[in-house]
Amino acid sequence: MRFRTEVDIEPIGGRIEPGDTIFSIGSCFAENMAVRLRDGGFDVTSNPFGVLYNPTSVCLAFGLIRSGGRLGRDSLVRNGDLWCSPRFHGSFSGPDPQETLDRMNSALDSAR
Repeated sequence: MRFRTEVDIEPIGGRIEPGDTIFSIGSCFAENMAVRLRDGGFDVTSNPFGVLYNPTSVCLAFGLIRSGGRLGRDSLVRNGDLWCSPRFHGSFSGPDPQETLDRMNSALDSAR
């Protein structure tokens, strides 16, 4: 009796090796896997936009990365005393719009 599903996976290319660069994006699962990969010797960039929970947000994040552009003040919305962007996790929000933009654009540069 087998208590698991066995899956044969055909390799599609080379293997990742310690020292390789890996980009991780998505939910907290992506962050947890990035920690494990980093502990294993990989160079990992993880969730530069913060935790993103849905495919649309991830797609928009890749579009921003690919565009090569920078965010401007019109990318921010005010929520009470904080400035935020719908494209970034709430942890990027801040009371000063320029500092908030600087953090977001720095993360965007890091992702590239």
